[in-house]
Amino acid sequence: MKRKLTVIVVALLLLGVILSTIDVFGKNERWTYIEDEYYRVLPVDMEKPVLFNRLGEDDYIEILNALVDKNSEPLSIEEMKMIEDDPNAVFVDNLLPNGQYLVENWIDIQTAMINSKFKIGVLDDFSVIRSPSEEEIIQKIKTGFNEIELTLKKVIVNGKSIVIPKNMDDFPLQFSITPDGMKSIISSDNGLWIFDKSGDKLIKISSEYYDGKSYDELVKESYDLYDENKVIWNDDVVPSPDSSKLVYSSNKNRIETSGASLFVFDLTSGKEYLIADTLGANYLVDGWVTSESIVSQKISSDGISYVLITTDGKETELKMKGESPIVYAVRDGMIAYASSLSSGSIHVSKLDEQGNLYEIASLELEGQTRLRPGINGFSPDNSYFSFIYVESDQPGARRYLKVLDLLTGKVIDLKSLPGNSTSRVLEFNWLNNKELLILIKEDIPGVKKVSTWKYSLN
Repeated sequence: MKRKLTVIVVALLLLGVILSTIDVFGKNERWTYIEDEYYRVLPVDMEKPVLFNRLGEDDYIEILNALVDKNSEPLSIEEMKMIEDDPNAVFVDNLLPNGQYLVENWIDIQTAMINSKFKIGVLDDFSVIRSPSEEEIIQKIKTGFNEIELTLKKVIVNGKSIVIPKNMDDFPLQFSITPDGMKSIISSDNGLWIFDKSGDKLIKISSEYYDGKSYDELVKESYDLYDENKVIWNDDVVPSPDSSKLVYSSNKNRIETSGASLFVFDLTSGKEYLIADTLGANYLVDGWVTSESIVSQKISSDGISYVLITTDGKETELKMKGESPIVYAVRDGMIAYASSLSSGSIHVSKLDEQGNLYEIASLELEGQTRLRPGINGFSPDNSYFSFIYVESDQPGARRYLKVLDLLTGKVIDLKSLPGNSTSRVLEFNWLNNKELLILIKEDIPGVKKVSTWKYSLN
């Protein structure tokens, strides 16, 4: 009897694995369910993809319900109306709009519950394996406005120690991490910080001065000129593909004029270089083409253009198709763009160091296209380009993923989505050259559910 029971248990376990990959929804065997979580891929190059989650609507509803004081009688509609109409009424911070009360120490409990829901780990075949070690790190840094306490955590993934914010949804400063996972960077209005080799302490790496002037001195100049602080010491920091450099925008070189220039910080030498500066123009980084060149949007009185900028300061305007093209992705000498914002006219080209574009694929689609900032549509080996496709601008229009095979020119439509008839693609990340991590959003009674899936092109 015991042996028979063991065989049944093993059979059920195997069935569970099989059901996670076969056509459980009567749709497509290429889908693999991961979790009912909003997972994103941490942009680090490691043996297995590193995932972290964001909290969804259902998470916050669950937290709110847990914070309601079940021992307190809620106020009636009439009582709430009287309070709202009384100009001298003082609302207590634990009273909800529906008349319910939260428990007295709800802020501390809420913070603890939110932090407990954040996860980080590596993606195995069917699940996310949590980090075996998580160590909380609390650091204080002095920004240009005040002193901020930062809560981060040191975790072990793929055998490596990395530092990330404890709450990725509510981190007060900009966080970035180099592709090798070895350097975690914090940037604020007045400088750049990096964690030391132990991962326990933040060290300021940016200079206190630019051209003999400190941040505080430039702030004073800004107030004299504009009656407000317009100083940008470093903003929109993006690490290079080889993890050796950072690029960011700043106006510390010309606070007396409008615009923002581009700077590169060499993480090896600790030196900063001005690489792009045009009077009155704003540079906004789209991404690194190689570890020695960047594609940037350039906004000036002449209009909006895209330029290729090398780390030695050479700037070349890109000749792109369309009246107002918008760049979707750049990677390893490749660029993908739409002829205008949300346009169905998609172009993929090779881009050389002289700024020449050689188109290798294009699409003309009737619907609209989407690609969220921070998501690279190119597969790691540049053999595919993917983007979100919306069939029309009508409410409830189908929203799914298209994958363009850059070797054959064929388009793979991921129309058949898991879930119910309301399912739509929220966002995606490439896991490797043949697999994507896809977030599916669906409407179910009382909540908008988000789940994470893996899709295989094989």
